[in-house]
Parts: sequence; structure tokens; C-alpha cells
Amino acid sequence: MGNSGPAPFYFIGENEYPYIGGGTFDEWWGTYFGHHQRWRWGIFGSSGLNIGPKLSYEWFGDECSSASIQTTGSATVNLSNGNLFEDVPVIMTTGSGLTTNLTACYNSLDDYTGSLGKGWTHNYLINLTESGNTITLKDEDATRIKFLAGATDGSYTAESKFGDHSTIIKNPDGSYLLARKDGIKYHFNTAGQLIRIEGRNGNTQIFDYTDDNLTEITDSSGRSTTLAYADGKLTGITDPAGNTTTLQYTADSLTKVIDPGINTTTCTYDSNNRLISKTDPNGNTITYTYDEKSRVTTAKLNEESPIAISYDTTNNKAVVTDSKGNVSTYTYDPDLNTKTKLEDSQGNVTTYTFDEHRNLISTTDQAGNTSTYTYDTNGNLLALTDPQSNTTVYTYEPTYNQIASITDPQQNTTSYAYDGKGNLTAITDSNNQTTSYSYDQKGNLVSTVNPNGQATSFDYDQYGNLIKITDNSGNVTSFTYDASGNMLSRTDAEGNVFLFEYNALNQMTKTIDPKNNRTLFTYDGNGNRTSILDALGNTTRYEYNARNQLIKVIDAKGGITGYTYDANGNRISVTDANGNTTTYTYDSLNRLISETDSLGNTVAYTYDPKGKLLSRTDTKGVITTYVYDSLSRLIQTLYPDSLNVNYSYDSLGNLTHFNDNINNLLVDFTYDKLSRLTKLEIASFGAVSYEYDGLGNRTRMTDPQGGITTYSYDNLNRLIALTNPDNLTTTYQYDQLGRRTRMDYPNRTYTTYAYDSLGRLTTLTTSGREGVISAYGYTYDALGNRMSKKEGKETTYYQYDVLSQLTQARNSLGWQTKYEYDPA
Repeated sequence: MGNSGPAPFYFIGENEYPYIGGGTFDEWWGTYFGHHQRWRWGIFGSSGLNIGPKLSYEWFGDECSSASIQTTGSATVNLSNGNLFEDVPVIMTTGSGLTTNLTACYNSLDDYTGSLGKGWTHNYLINLTESGNTITLKDEDATRIKFLAGATDGSYTAESKFGDHSTIIKNPDGSYLLARKDGIKYHFNTAGQLIRIEGRNGNTQIFDYTDDNLTEITDSSGRSTTLAYADGKLTGITDPAGNTTTLQYTADSLTKVIDPGINTTTCTYDSNNRLISKTDPNGNTITYTYDEKSRVTTAKLNEESPIAISYDTTNNKAVVTDSKGNVSTYTYDPDLNTKTKLEDSQGNVTTYTFDEHRNLISTTDQAGNTSTYTYDTNGNLLALTDPQSNTTVYTYEPTYNQIASITDPQQNTTSYAYDGKGNLTAITDSNNQTTSYSYDQKGNLVSTVNPNGQATSFDYDQYGNLIKITDNSGNVTSFTYDASGNMLSRTDAEGNVFLFEYNALNQMTKTIDPKNNRTLFTYDGNGNRTSILDALGNTTRYEYNARNQLIKVIDAKGGITGYTYDANGNRISVTDANGNTTTYTYDSLNRLISETDSLGNTVAYTYDPKGKLLSRTDTKGVITTYVYDSLSRLIQTLYPDSLNVNYSYDSLGNLTHFNDNINNLLVDFTYDKLSRLTKLEIASFGAVSYEYDGLGNRTRMTDPQGGITTYSYDNLNRLIALTNPDNLTTTYQYDQLGRRTRMDYPNRTYTTYAYDSLGRLTTLTTSGREGVISAYGYTYDALGNRMSKKEGKETTYYQYDVLSQLTQARNSLGWQTKYEYDPA
């Protein structure tokens, strides 16, 4: 919500789902299909398998704007009308472009009975109905969004309260086109059925129907997912790899979803055909109750205390009582279905305001700190102003509404360029350093060129799976995949091959390393990993509770570590294999307020209304207090002896001043336009300054005495030379995998390093003009434990137990040491 910071993830092509990997983001609010979503703008590196710069979005469950709460599992409840939303994932495919990911969705207030029974739909049963001057879009979860005629070109636009900036056009033949503001197009036939989704790069999903039933979905790589029916009900979905999910019904109610691994999710209903229970494959049941207006009133997991909801429609309020009895009150706008005020269980109030398009325009916390937001007519965030009046400004390109520039509060601007298909082609930072990107016809990233002109290229198979990465030095990493898009092998730049196997649910069941060491994995019906069998035959087992939280780890010796949780899912105890227990307590906002070890020593914590740590009381009763500014940045640490520490920041959040009265240390920090540290000045000591190249590598450091240290890098940004203030140089060499292979010192000695196929150091030799000075050799077992170390003529051998704990060390001269451990 306007925050920026490290949050790594990547995108490939037009896939709308974020992949976790690496990079940074800015995030803000936007709206699609009437759902308020948080956007993430990613600036990416080029490592990992899911790569490439993309502007896309992720919906976080209307967590700021909508008057909704998450109850248990995947369920959410709309607090303005008591509507329950549940979902059951069915299939997911991988690759580039528009892949098929089908989820069954339940809407308790939807009276329509379709191919999944009453109240159920799935995310590809989007459809349109026309009545007079209105077209109604039924979206993925059966929410209806009204589009009104009015434009002279015959297009329809959504009512402002839905906050949707898509446009619907009725074609001369009676078919329809829905165009989203990001360039994604949805095509509907004359009956209003979705027949094609078209991405900006020409990638498509095709939807075919038989007797009005959707029977086949073909993704942009030509892979088909088929849907089977009986008596008008969807009974089976088969993915491109041939894995089938089965659906069963009682009358008009969906009662079972059975995945390809024969794991079953079961649903039951009351006499009004409202969902009253959902039981997962592990036998854990969520139950719901309703009032006379069919509003959800309780949600309960197994025999735990329920989450309870009461409604005050007169005052547009809903009161939520969690499983521990903590009460929060939500106030909402009944027309926009937006949350306008939240009073938590400790009386802290946060208020929200929205414009008529459901755009968040301000938030005000308990202390009166306000952040404001402004938007253009397409709902794009134009400016974000924090409580200290620091403003970040955004501009957009006109075709696909993607970020064109971001200007921070210090007027540093980063700009973005795109091709005609909306693919990001260049990022230019405030130092005028440019990183460029190019793509194939499907929108897959095929090359990146950094500001130093160093290129990395990427190759893909016909399904959009990344099959090769070639770095700037020509080193190649390659990959193979199965029909479901699971990685089967990875071959590194030195030819070492790692293999992977999967079950019908695409869960990894085996890994085989280049030395043929095998590790096996098993899972329960909910996908939790239940065991690991290592390469030496040792098994570690895991058990989980109804919330899929880890409750027990049984190691290869039978030692047990146990975990318990309260009704809100907070961990309240950890008991090690020796029976020693550490306990934890929480306040009504689920914040840790104390932890007590097995000897009774307690550390206590308090917090401010925003959840920032206010104080810590250690086991001796010593209290440390923390003070924050209006942006929740730490500005003081207060100790009992008044020897405090003070902090100051610039408008970008960089630490600029540090005053440590404990160590009598006063430090000032200076940064460049990219927030890189350029000077560190310590009072009574002097200043250290830094310089960088276009890639952010430190190239020069000047110490307080004026001494200069320089750094040089190869075309893969690895340090290859360091020259100290005495003009003495140390150089470094690397292998194809980036491991250091040689280090040359100024005194003409050098050290060489060798590795096995698993990247473990096998020899380390230091030599000089007169030969070898020292030499070490190492061997390892299948788990990576060091089995021997050879130093000159002497060898030390090591033994381990099944937990990889060292039990014995002996050398070739007969010296021996043994080690024993308790169960913990």
C-alpha cells in the first residue's frame, strides 16, 4: 500500500501469478473485475527460473478496501452482507503466456444452479448477460458487475462503484469484447459465454463448448484441459498430463472433489442448500452457521471455538469475535462495500476513505497519521503522500496503463520503456543507467543487457518452460520438464546433472544429485511434507494440526520436538527432545507478549497501536524502550541508564544519523540517488567514502587517512582484484559455477581451490615460489558431512550419527576424541 522494500519475485510472459524469486517492488491499490487488488511493480534481476521484468498484479483478498475478513482456511466473509466465499483448487499448469489454472468457487448468496451445482462456479465460467442498456458481467466468484451503455462508440463501462476500468464492446454480430486496461482481452460469443482470452503478445486461451457446457480449454501452448459432464454436472477435469480431478454431487449440491492423488474434499449443505461444512483430505472440518438472512454467523474448525460475526446494518457495522474471544468492529460503506473504519480489540482505530471508484484516497491511524493517494481516470495511482508529507509520483504509458516513471520524494526519477505489446524493454535509473530487455513472440524474456553491456540470454521450449540460461561468459545452465511443467533435470555449467521426480499432484517425491545420492519425500492429503528419507537411509517425520501447522518432528533417532498453538494459530509452546518446554503468550492482537524458557526465565514485550515493539523486558527485569516516528521508523532506543541511541532518516527512509551514547559513537550517512551509501562519517574518527559502477558494485573506498582501496570485477560481477592503499593487489579467479578457484596474494603466494560435483571443497592448496606451503584435502558422505581432512601426511577421520552429529574424530597417529549428545 505504497510501501516499498525488498520483496523478491519474478514473472514470465503474461502469467498473472507472481513467482517468488528475487527483486524489489513498489505496491499500490488498483481494481480489476470489481475486486480491489494490491499491485506490485517489480524491478528484477536475471537469476532463477522465473525471470523477467513485468508489471502485473496480485489480489491479496481485498485486505485493505473490502469489508471482508478471512475466517479459516481459504474462506472469506463479506461483512456488509454476510456472503461466504470458499474455493477448492482443481488444476494448475505452468508455462508462459496464458496457462490454465482452474479453481472451483463457492458464493453463498448466489442462487444460480449451474454445472457445479447451486452456488458453485469456477474461474472460467465468466459470462455476460445483456438487458436493455446494461450488460452484467458474472466474474470468477459469481460477483455481478454492471456495465452501462452511454459512449457514442457503443461501448459499455462499469458503474463507478465497482471500480472496474474495463470496457465492453458489443460487436455487429452480437458477440462481445471485454478489454481490460492492461490490454488483456476477453471474447464472448452471442450467448455471453467466454470463448477466448487474448494476451498482449498474442497468447490465447481457447474455450470450446458442447451443448452449452465448457468441455475444453486450450492454452497458448496448445495444451488442452478437458471437462466431462453427466446429467449437466461437471464430473471430471483432466489436465494436459492426463491427471484427472473428479467431482461428485448429491442432487444439485457439489459434495466431493477428488484430486488425482485420490485425496478428497467433502462439502455438506443445510436444507436451504447453503454450505455448512467443508472437510479437507486430512479429515479436518470447517463448519458454518447462518442467520435468517443467510448471513454467515460462525465459522469453526473442528472442535475449536468459532469465529463469530454479528451484523448491525442500521449503522453499517459488523462485529467479529475471534476464536479467543477478542472483538473487532468494522464499519463499511454499503454502496461501495469498502471498509471505512476498523476498531481492533484494544480500541485502536484506523479509518479509510475512498472515492466513488473504490480507490483508496486516505488512511489515518490511531495517532492521527494520515497517508493520502490520488489517481487518474483509469484508477492508476498518481501520487502517494506519507504522514510526513513525502510524496512519490507515478506516471503511466497510455496504451496499457503501465508505469512510465516513478519520482521519489527527493525528485529522483526511474523511467520505464515498453514495446508495442507492453513488454518492458528498458529501465533507466536516476543515474541514467539503463538495463534493457528483449522478448520472443510469446512475450518470454530472451535477453537482458545490464548498464555495463553484459548480456544474459534465455531459451524456452514450446510450452514456455525455461530450458537454457546463458550468461555473459557463455556458461550454460539447462533444464528439462515433464508434461505438467515440473522440472525433471537441471544441468549446471560444468555438466553436473540434478534429477527430480514428482507424483500425480506435482509434489516432488525424489531428488538425485550428480553423485547418485537420493532423497525421498512423502506428503499428506493437504500437501504437507510428512517425511524425508535422506541419502543414508535416515528418516525424519513431520505431523501437522488441522491448520496445517507443524506440531511434531520425529528425528531419525526417535527424538521428538513438539509444537502447540492457540485457537488463533499462534505458537504457544515448543518442547524439545529432552522435554524442555518454552512457552509463548500473546495479546488480543496476536502479538507476542512473553516467552518463558524451561527454567522459568521470561522476556516480555509491549507494542504500540501499529504493532511496533515499544518495550522489551529481559529475564533480569531490565526494560529497553523503543520510540518511532509517524512513519513507524525507529528513532530512539532508551536504556535504563539513559545512555540512549538515536536515529534519523531521510525522506526515502535511509538512515542518515546514528547517535550511540553507550559507545559514545556519532555516525552520519550520505547516499547517492540510488540510496547507495557514499559516505560514512564517524565523529572523532573521520569519513569513509565509497564509489560504485553502474551495476552497484563498489569500485572505490577512501579511508579517513586518504588511503584508497579499489575493486575490479569480471563480466559476471565477481570480484577479481582488490588493491589496497599500499598499492598491493590481491586477485581472484572463479570456475564456471562462480566458485573461487584461485587467490593470488601480493607476496607472490597463491591459494587454489577444487570442488566436487556437489560444490563441496575437496582440496585447498597454498603455494609460493619454492613450491607447496600447505595442502588440505577433504572427503564427504552422502549428506555432505566431512568424513576426512588430510593435512600434509596426517589425516583426520570423522564419524557421525543418524542426525549428522559428530560422534568421533581420530587421526592417523591414533589420537581420538568421542562426542555424545542428549536427545535435543
